[in-house]
Amino acid sequence: MPAQVNDEVKLHFTGFLENGEMFDTSEGKDPLKLKIGSEEIIPGFNKGLEGMEVGEERQIQIPPALAYGTYHDDLIWEVSRDSLEGAAKVGAVVAGKVDGEELTGKIIEIKDEDALVDFNHPLAGQTLTFDVKLLEISGRNS
Repeated sequence: MPAQVNDEVKLHFTGFLENGEMFDTSEGKDPLKLKIGSEEIIPGFNKGLEGMEVGEERQIQIPPALAYGTYHDDLIWEVSRDSLEGAAKVGAVVAGKVDGEELTGKIIEIKDEDALVDFNHPLAGQTLTFDVKLLEISGRNS
């Protein structure tokens, strides 16, 4: 019986960026457990799992709109260095609240009094490719 929305599954995966660089994997670790259709999973990954059979291997390619969204230049903000906690250096991850929403960003440039912080998701604008092997659906073993 193929996997469908609301099924709980176990799988192994390896994720690649457009340039072929691996950015995440479950290989060598416990299999990933998830519920298909969960809002905690990017939409394209959910869709890619639907219809898979136990033991099946599949490559899922996910465009930005179904992954972490498009990259938005307007999410690069100039922030006072005084408002940043810790050492303000390029590459540092900073957190803050805007209109009550928690945001995490990465410092991309340091200026005299300010820093440029990119609040886009690190994978925004990327087409992602996942190699997936489905191991189990709701307790059914391969």
